Amino acid sequence: MADIIELKIYIVGGTPHSEQALNQLQAFLARKSVDHFNLHVIDLKNEPMRALIDGVVVVPTLQRVIGKQPARLIGNLSDLAGLGLFLSAIPPSMQTRTGPDSLNIL
Repeated sequence: MADIIELKIYIVGGTPHSEQALNQLQAFLARKSVDHFNLHVIDLKNEPMRALIDGVVVVPTLQRVIGKQPARLIGNLSDLAGLGLFLSAIPPSMQTRTGPDSLNIL
């Protein structure tokens, strides 16, 4: 079985930047047919202590966890090229390429 990539997006629901970040991420993942991940949406409006527990100081924040190696991308995710680079910075053992511009995460 392939490893699962954990994605956590920390937002404050109802704020423009948080809503944009969540929409951008969901649309990006849908376009790329990425299906081997768990996306957790953490709304700090409802769970404010999660920011302290998880060390999140800026929202929106996208965190990618592979094993015990987290990486974070901060902002509204409007830079799709940057988002693509962030999500593609995954160990080659977890990637398959099915076309020149497509990336499937296993």
